[in-house]
Amino acid sequence: MPSDLNRMEQLELIEQIDYFDLNKGHHFRLAEIEPAIDFAYKIIGEAEKGDFQYIIKEQRKFIDKYGKKFYSKEKIDAVKTDSKEVKQKFDTLLAENETLEAQKIAQELIQKYEEYFQEFPEAFPDAKHVISSVKDLGKQKGGDLRKELEEIERLEEDLNENLKNNNLLTALGICEKILQIAESKNIEDLVKKFNKILEDIKKDIEDEDAAKKKELELLAKQAKELEKFIEFDEKVLPLVEEFSVNDILGDLSDDIDGVLNQISSLLDEHRVDVKDDISNKSLLKSTSGEIVGFDQNKKVQKSEKEDEPLEFNVQTGFENPFEDPIEEAILTDLIPYNFEINSIELNGKTVKELPEYNLTKEGLELKWQFNDIDPKEKIEINYDLRRRVSRTIIFIVKDDLKIIKTHSNLSPLEVQGIYDAKLPFTNPYKEMINGVVVEDIIPLYYIHLIKTPREFLPDDASESMSGHLIKWNVGNMESKTTDYHYKLLEIYKNEEIKIAINKLNNEAIEALKKGDREKAYEKFKEIRELLEYCI
Repeated sequence: MPSDLNRMEQLELIEQIDYFDLNKGHHFRLAEIEPAIDFAYKIIGEAEKGDFQYIIKEQRKFIDKYGKKFYSKEKIDAVKTDSKEVKQKFDTLLAENETLEAQKIAQELIQKYEEYFQEFPEAFPDAKHVISSVKDLGKQKGGDLRKELEEIERLEEDLNENLKNNNLLTALGICEKILQIAESKNIEDLVKKFNKILEDIKKDIEDEDAAKKKELELLAKQAKELEKFIEFDEKVLPLVEEFSVNDILGDLSDDIDGVLNQISSLLDEHRVDVKDDISNKSLLKSTSGEIVGFDQNKKVQKSEKEDEPLEFNVQTGFENPFEDPIEEAILTDLIPYNFEINSIELNGKTVKELPEYNLTKEGLELKWQFNDIDPKEKIEINYDLRRRVSRTIIFIVKDDLKIIKTHSNLSPLEVQGIYDAKLPFTNPYKEMINGVVVEDIIPLYYIHLIKTPREFLPDDASESMSGHLIKWNVGNMESKTTDYHYKLLEIYKNEEIKIAINKLNNEAIEALKKGDREKAYEKFKEIRELLEYCI
């Protein structure tokens, strides 16, 4: 019971409810249903003042059971007033030629009259006539636009969602579709509204493209400068970050080990990115002008069998979701730089040349374009990938600290499953660089051997979800090139070689026991050749 009613007010309220209930019962016993229903509504009105929910519930059950057509005069008058106000607004809008808003109000008015006529047929004998008149007036002032307005409303929701997520190309297509509908029905206010939105979207796309072009030019220029320090594949864009030593590290330690520890601490936040998924975006436009956009991440899948060559695969694409053909489809795949593309298949056929691509900050961006795709037809793009060795290099030049991030290909050797990875680092300055820390991330599922450098060893080796971390605390480095050379064996190949060596060794020993030195020599020679591939 509400706290704002005192004891006296509560008793007065209950007394009034009891009085109405006696009258309701009296009329009900005389089969006078309409006045009984009237008193039930009065009881509800009083019960609401005291928040007597159980009383309200009981009276509503009574009303539902004995007929909704017997409503109080006050209720009928209220709905009549409501519908009259809506009708007046509709007439005003039509007079002012505000067709769009009038059509929206017309739908509301028709809905109200249909609802009221169903519930109060005696109170609204003219409901059917009003509904018919409103529909006729709407047609005279621009046609029955219910279907078009509902479609525009749905498209506008999609438009706003895509603008919110900065999917500008999808938003552009949706806006063009809305304009097509509005112009076909001469809905001038909508044409004006969405023409303005269209121009804003086009301007945003132009600004975004200009900013992207500027960023790519800057990144390409920085990558050109990095050629002095490192070697990298043409499909890799190395990145560099530059800081003031004082800003990022503060006061440097007095000894070289302390400096290297300070610099190594930056790796957690500034280590090169290693990802296991690709970004996929699709924009589909049907011949009828429908627009659909998809934005998703696809996880790169590793081959499951440990005793077979290591493979990484990912599939992108789409199926035509429309009932009519796709006029144009644009699909964009972003492959992170820690993956090298071995091969691509498009609908089962090998792709000989890459489509249009850009080297972006996040990875290799491939742009595919398709036309005339039939309903239910599929486009499937399969990427066969290989992991790269990922590297972070940090060093100090005077008062500046540089962080280089890059990725290097694995070069296949003659024997399947064995690779070379060569990552030279050069100090191109005529002076010493300080605090040099190099960290390499060797991909998972490989066994690695360090071929060079031989003059010093890694200071740390650890495991992570990204791979094997090999850290070299170089310290001071004069103007020269240091070659970092790893040999990598796929796990299955390592096991295969061990089995082969054991077999050859047993055969050589057996040959020696029989006095066949020439055969034993050949077997040991084969063992040496196998080991040379691994060392």
